[in-house]
Amino acid sequence: MACRSLERGRAAVDDIIRETGIDVARLPVMQLDVSSLSSVRSFANTFKTSTPLIHSFSVTYKLKCLQCIDAVG
Repeated sequence: MACRSLERGRAAVDDIIRETGIDVARLPVMQLDVSSLSSVRSFANTFKTSTPLIHSFSVTYKLKCLQCIDAVG
């Protein structure tokens, strides 16, 4: 979860975990202030190196979408 305030982001994750039972390790909280270019760069560098689960999900999702389009089209 990308958020401007780590404290509020962690509180939101705690709420999500409490309501859904999802493991905390699957919901990383990363600081991102889109009004600050240095924050965006820092987030991007950290995201690239620390989120293989999200990257693999994205690739899998895109492949499934392409398969759906091929099946329909």
